[in-house]
Amino acid sequence: MSFTWIPFHIVACSSQDPDTNIDSLTTSTSSNSAKSGWESSKTGDFPVDIVIRLHYRAEVQNVLVATKPDLNILAMEFHIGDGMSGSFLDAEYRLSGKAELLTDTPQQISLLGIGSYLKLRIPRPAARSTMNPFGQVSLGQLKVWGRRTDYTSKVKNEQLPATNDKSTVDKILVGMGVPLDLLAWFDEDERNFEYSPIDDDTKTTVRDMELIRTRAIRDEDFELLKQLMADIRIVFDIGREIWHCQNELDFALAREDYNVAIEMKNRLRLLRNKRDAYDAIYGTSRYENMIVLD
Repeated sequence: MSFTWIPFHIVACSSQDPDTNIDSLTTSTSSNSAKSGWESSKTGDFPVDIVIRLHYRAEVQNVLVATKPDLNILAMEFHIGDGMSGSFLDAEYRLSGKAELLTDTPQQISLLGIGSYLKLRIPRPAARSTMNPFGQVSLGQLKVWGRRTDYTSKVKNEQLPATNDKSTVDKILVGMGVPLDLLAWFDEDERNFEYSPIDDDTKTTVRDMELIRTRAIRDEDFELLKQLMADIRIVFDIGREIWHCQNELDFALAREDYNVAIEMKNRLRLLRNKRDAYDAIYGTSRYENMIVLD
């Protein structure tokens, strides 16, 4: 399931000026006119809590927030709520992100979490000014970016069998100068990569390198093992950055930010070329396919 804008509706708001309507934030378009968006009550208390219900359980990655002119937000907390039954009052919430100095210029805030609810908490009023004598806060635009998930999503949670003669291999590799943290990381097997935050092409490269690693253990080729351990970690980190850049590219295209899209596209090209170099070094199945295509 790819990332996209997640539809939502408002289920709770602890403070609202009667001349505004927070439900207008659920529309796909935004406006900074006085009649659109949301403003807190002129005499309301803080903190202000706004709870939105996503139209489906989702992995939330970013939110796009903008205030109305002159009614800025000094600080905002984002809490993701989840629960299999009940209302937003029964969900369990956890802090997933913070933002400061929100203005009428849309700002992207990175979040991390899975759930069906998103609570926006504004802990204090805005600074009073001639244009904002009551210290009100506001929202002119609110959009949520993520992808659908559900409680039936399969996540492997299996006991992994011990690797034969692993302790002997570890002792030899430590004697060759391999750092202990690399040995601990190297305990991961190919089943972990299936759900890792790396792109699919890099997963194929890592799996092929894991097969070479298995043969090297069998043949007691410890020089090759030493180099493989370092290279697998490098390729994994490249794949993680490719995955991140691809999501940033999709998000930039969705909000029509083409400067960021160009930057991400160029970054992806460099990262993929760097990864492909390791495919060539180890003769992976991806490298064989590239030769056939050429």
